Amino acid sequence: MFQDSAGTTAAAVGQTVGLILDKSKGLAIGPELLGAGAPALVGTATTATYNTGTGAATTVRVDGSNLSSIQFAGLTAQSWYKVTVTGASGAVVIRLTNSGGAFVDQFSGSRTVYVNTGAATAINLSPFTNGTSVSFTVASIVLVSGNHAYQSTAASRPILACHPTGGRRNQFVHTEAFANPAWVKGGGGMGLTAVATDGYATAPDGSMTASRVQLSLNGGTTSGDFSRIYQQYNIPGASGVFSIWMRSTDGVSNYVVQMQDPNDFGNPKTVTGTWQQFTVTALDSGAVNYGIRLRGGQTPTNSNTADILIWHPQLEDGSTATAYQKVASSYEITEAGIQTFYHLAHDGVDDYLVTNSIDFSGSDKVTLWAGARKLSDASAALLAELSASASANNGAFYISAPESTGASGNFAFKSRGDNNNGLAASSAVVAPTTVVLTGQGSIAADSSILRINGAQAATAATDQGAGNYGNAYPLYIGRRGGSTLPFNGYLYGLIIRGGASDTAAIQRTERYLGAKTGVTW
Repeated sequence: MFQDSAGTTAAAVGQTVGLILDKSKGLAIGPELLGAGAPALVGTATTATYNTGTGAATTVRVDGSNLSSIQFAGLTAQSWYKVTVTGASGAVVIRLTNSGGAFVDQFSGSRTVYVNTGAATAINLSPFTNGTSVSFTVASIVLVSGNHAYQSTAASRPILACHPTGGRRNQFVHTEAFANPAWVKGGGGMGLTAVATDGYATAPDGSMTASRVQLSLNGGTTSGDFSRIYQQYNIPGASGVFSIWMRSTDGVSNYVVQMQDPNDFGNPKTVTGTWQQFTVTALDSGAVNYGIRLRGGQTPTNSNTADILIWHPQLEDGSTATAYQKVASSYEITEAGIQTFYHLAHDGVDDYLVTNSIDFSGSDKVTLWAGARKLSDASAALLAELSASASANNGAFYISAPESTGASGNFAFKSRGDNNNGLAASSAVVAPTTVVLTGQGSIAADSSILRINGAQAATAATDQGAGNYGNAYPLYIGRRGGSTLPFNGYLYGLIIRGGASDTAAIQRTERYLGAKTGVTW
């Protein structure tokens, strides 16, 4: 899994995902192609050398009209090649076809790049900067088999994310980073702006994760005088509970502070030299502030200053505080002792992945499995679709999340030959919900079957026409044709088999994805 389509490793949650290698062919590597390289000259007064045995090369660039390069021709279109270059003495640019072709990547030193040939059949390496001579070694160039999914546009890449079993409960973010701007530090009237210092002291669990917060009314005695730290959230119409651990920094002093509850009431709490977990519960009245503050003119009187340690803040639905969830960001939620599930977070705006053309023409049957969490039913969305539109193209299929919208939000699977039929749509399964979906299509049998969490949820027996599935369609993941019907939710896994699958294989794959999503049945 990589951050971009060139192959920068996605090493941490919260990073974009621009390339996922298909494992269906075992990531088989083709033969070494160093021998396919040769110098290519453009213009005059340029030279190049290339050793087909070692990959050692020298190139020159006078300007864009006069340069030399190393070209690897005779490659396969619609394929991916892993290119490794070492020891580049200056900036090198990789392009498709020739030195004036489509840009792939630019680098100095050493670099491994995954190159998608698209319609091209050649890869070219040349100096990037005018007036330079660059030497480098092409250490390897090999074909990587598979129908790899990619996204070249950075803003349209989904995000690598994770959450614990049961999903997210804690609505706060940066729960162990109170100095982060997500925690608003404010002051009003005579009150001073709160100051937060992270990693200041030992927490109740023995870790160095307790944060210091300093509050001061600065002598203020009216309700317009305050010093506070907070985040704002809206849990409309629901009971919310805010919990947090606190003690005085010096372990001796006592302070009277307030916890702001959902109705902005200042619940007084006495913070002592001993760690205590404090909670407040009330019916949420809209977008309000949840946090710790000092305020003048209160009963009982708030302390003029408070120097306290705080730890493990949590804001959640309900009336009882539950086990703490660490929220490093909206994409990284973990809970001690609880399994973590990784997924691709699609924003419901423009995120999607796409493959090169995939040949499904060997069969008129297909089986598709997906583990997904649907976050919204506001608009129809495509989780995965063969071709730019299964409604317009013969021999295509899709799975939607949702198909119908609003209170009728559901899931559907569509399979078709040369007739635009074959939609199997479930009854309402409204968002937010996490499911394992299975779609079974047979053009000849006029059969579309949708299974949800191991049980049949919908069928269609309308005439799908004739023919097999297409041999030249890309697979779009998360958006129709890369332009409409964006999916809003999480994708945990996607498996597609060109052909029929027996009951045992279907159930085995459903259980596999169930273990990846946290869904049981």
